[in-house]
Amino acid sequence: MGESVKENLTWVKIPLTIIAITIVVVILKELKSIFLPLTFAIFLTFIFSPFNAYLSKYRVPKVIIIILMLLIILIFFAVAGFALYTAVGSFASQMPKYQELFIDKINETYIYIQQLLFRFESIFPNLPALFDRGHIISPSSASITRLVTGTMGSFFDFVVGVSLTLVFFIFLVAGVDRLSARIKKALTEARNKQALKMINNIQEHMKRYFITKTLISLGTSLVGMLLIWIFGIDFVIVAGILLFVLNFIPNIGSIISSSFPILTCFLQYGFGWKLIGISIGMLAVQVTFGNLIEPNVVGERLNLTPLVVLISLIFWGWVWGITGMLISVPITSAINIILKEINEDNIISAIISDT
Repeated sequence: MGESVKENLTWVKIPLTIIAITIVVVILKELKSIFLPLTFAIFLTFIFSPFNAYLSKYRVPKVIIIILMLLIILIFFAVAGFALYTAVGSFASQMPKYQELFIDKINETYIYIQQLLFRFESIFPNLPALFDRGHIISPSSASITRLVTGTMGSFFDFVVGVSLTLVFFIFLVAGVDRLSARIKKALTEARNKQALKMINNIQEHMKRYFITKTLISLGTSLVGMLLIWIFGIDFVIVAGILLFVLNFIPNIGSIISSSFPILTCFLQYGFGWKLIGISIGMLAVQVTFGNLIEPNVVGERLNLTPLVVLISLIFWGWVWGITGMLISVPITSAINIILKEINEDNIISAIISDT
């Protein structure tokens, strides 16, 4: 009788768990403007925890610690903002020239395709009409300016998101000590040790991931910028920023970031030895950093299978867009750690983990 009741409860738990997960996902997606800054604030808290612990050990007032942390973050945003402003300025100044080059390349490609298709007109009489310029693309729709404007998003939303992240960060840092005290009071000694172990484990994984990933992305960006400068390709700073930022997106980020200097080289010089050289060079950089160095440094520490990394990339990209893609791996790693601490034998963690 007892086994039957237990089995029935197990079957009830499964649909309830699915419903609960669905509700959580919907809430995360709909309240993106709140949960995304909160997530970044939690990551910042983990990253700055050694700095916080070091100053707290010497009894530095919490207010001073928070002010110092905010200064470091603001200096970082100031430097990043200046680099971005410089890059966008140079990009915008040459935009009309590349707009014309882009349209010219489209026209050349269109003429070449039409000439090729007319050779098969006797066999497929309707084929050239299907590839009519008006059906595919027109100069008015092939606007790089419109593409850039559409992908940059709203600067106001960015400022609001950063401000909200800093507010969450201040409250998290200020209340972390009281939170630890409340956990000790609410839980038994064994549960308290388990909770602290889980938090420390997540903190260590996040810190190592962001530090190593940042260094690898920086190396990829610097070497890539050097190659772009050697080949005399425009938008060196823009390409460097893309190489650095998009490298945080697993699998597809490196492809997108490497495509920018290759496309720029094609528009600037056409098909030739420079295009072949920069293509081979960018491929070599991405293979060296992405396939040789990064798996040995980041992959082993996160303990995630490649398939799970890809699925998490798609899922968090759907929930939170490009920003979700950037932080998909650390979020999935944190979930994996939590599941393992709750139950080492759970099937979800077994599927997620690489070992």
